Amino acid sequence: MGLYWLDRDEGEALWMFDVLDTIKASADQTGNSFTLVETINSRGTGPPLHVHDRFDRGLYVVEGEYTVVVGDKSIRARAGTWIFVPRSVPHTWRCDSSEGRILALLVPGGSDGFFREVGEPVTDRSQLPPGRVPDVERLSNVAAQYGMRFVGPPLGSAEPAD
Repeated sequence: MGLYWLDRDEGEALWMFDVLDTIKASADQTGNSFTLVETINSRGTGPPLHVHDRFDRGLYVVEGEYTVVVGDKSIRARAGTWIFVPRSVPHTWRCDSSEGRILALLVPGGSDGFFREVGEPVTDRSQLPPGRVPDVERLSNVAAQYGMRFVGPPLGSAEPAD
């Protein structure tokens, strides 16, 4: 573990069905202290409602507008919004703008393995793969290895915000 830095479009890029995730800080790079993942969404995209039993999560909206659901709260989040999600609390989000960018902090580290196992490596960010429907059974099995459970569907469609 030592000093390192990444520019805006650097890091381990992975295509996750219809979203570009970039691992900015892995468990190996942080001594297992945390994992930091940048997610670039297009309108209407976001994960199914899920729970992390081993990780606390922080979400920081860098660009765009999102609807974020944490437990029974629905939060309208825009650039500059920070949301802390304690472990074992169901949460999800949906991008409500044409594009959005979120930094997801997961503490402690180790969740980067999930992204690597499920995502498809991207070498050219200008040529992203087409979106694909996840194999729900495989996705659930991999998620379970990382203390993650899917407990509901993604949020419904987004109305234009821009």
